[in-house]
Amino acid sequence: MFRGFYELGYWPLAGITFLSQKAPPRLSYTVARLLGDLTFHTWYQGRQNTIDNMRHVLGSDAAEGEVREVARRSFGSYFSFLVDFFRFPSLSDEEIHRLSGEVTGWEHLHAALSAGRGAILVGPHFGNWEFGAMMLALRSYPLNYFARTFRSQRVTELVLRPRVQRGIKIIPTNGDIRPLYRALKRNELVGIAIDRPYPEGGVKVNFFGAPAYLPAGPAALSLRTGAKLLIGYCMRLPDETYGGRFYPAIDYAPTGDREQDIQQVTQKIADALENIIRISPEQWYMFQRLWA
Repeated sequence: MFRGFYELGYWPLAGITFLSQKAPPRLSYTVARLLGDLTFHTWYQGRQNTIDNMRHVLGSDAAEGEVREVARRSFGSYFSFLVDFFRFPSLSDEEIHRLSGEVTGWEHLHAALSAGRGAILVGPHFGNWEFGAMMLALRSYPLNYFARTFRSQRVTELVLRPRVQRGIKIIPTNGDIRPLYRALKRNELVGIAIDRPYPEGGVKVNFFGAPAYLPAGPAALSLRTGAKLLIGYCMRLPDETYGGRFYPAIDYAPTGDREQDIQQVTQKIADALENIIRISPEQWYMFQRLWA
């Protein structure tokens, strides 16, 4: 459903962009959360998927009412993220500074890049990665990240051009991974979200105490290139600013067994993602069933 949101067509998306940029943020967020509630109550499959996911995150001791409430709030958080997605490109540098809360762990980012092989920045679909990208671009960090292109070239330009204009490099999700290698060779950052279900060809990990399948890509890319694997997040804070954290690069020692190495590194990534999602489960946007 949400993937189809971006295929509405140029004029509806242009209208949403205009309203997001012109309406007062408080009003936009209020409407977004109401739309989130409406979607939660009317989209049966998405609601059931999200409740099941949150049941894993909150644990078996959580009451069913609590699980359902966190799942409901995640829909409102996602629609608020959509408001930001269309609003942020219009922000000035001064407004980005004003909305930037505390971000810790910059030293881990610097250390990862100091090795000269680039860094792979991995995180979940959590919080507001768009604002995180804006903060990195404002600090002149060379960032590349995957983004969908659309059937309509005008829609693609509407959605992606403002990010490119800020210096963020877009890598289309078309199966060509050569831009990843070139970016790392230039000692740049590559951003990848890894928490989508990947049952065919994925790596089996223990995630919140149950088996799940996550993509092998970040681990395989790091093992092949020597680029550091860095975990980080950006999230909405209670005062409607945005803060985050970079964690130390994942430490691993290759054994020479490629399959075993990928599994072990991906498990380390999964453990780090757990810690992030537990900070604010309602800011984790996972409307597909992650666990079988």
